[in-house]
Amino acid sequence: MAWCMTFLARVAKDRGEYTHSAAIFAKTLALFREVGHTDGIAFTLEGWAGLAAISGDPYAAARIFGAAAALREAINRVQPLYERDTAASSDTGSATWQLAWAEGHTLPAEQAIAVVLGQSLTIEA
Repeated sequence: MAWCMTFLARVAKDRGEYTHSAAIFAKTLALFREVGHTDGIAFTLEGWAGLAAISGDPYAAARIFGAAAALREAINRVQPLYERDTAASSDTGSATWQLAWAEGHTLPAEQAIAVVLGQSLTIEA
């Protein structure tokens, strides 16, 4: 069910329904955390990072992308191509983005989840 929900959140994000998308991502992240599904947590964090990028917060996006990358490395999984596109559309070349990504990369999974669940995004439709 969590996988279906995370894809639904991505559809909502692509349709510009950002508040709805954020709510679904938060529920999905809690479900994946409950069952300890690292791949699902990483996938959901990447979706949330995309929302952060859309909201105009490249620092938060980079930090969450970094945390997701660390989780993927731990389980030897690559980032899906469409998530790489989202990350690449951010200012990945700037020193600030790289530092934020590196900071996120060192976050323990539980802390990254807490950051996301405690984050409030303001996105203009």
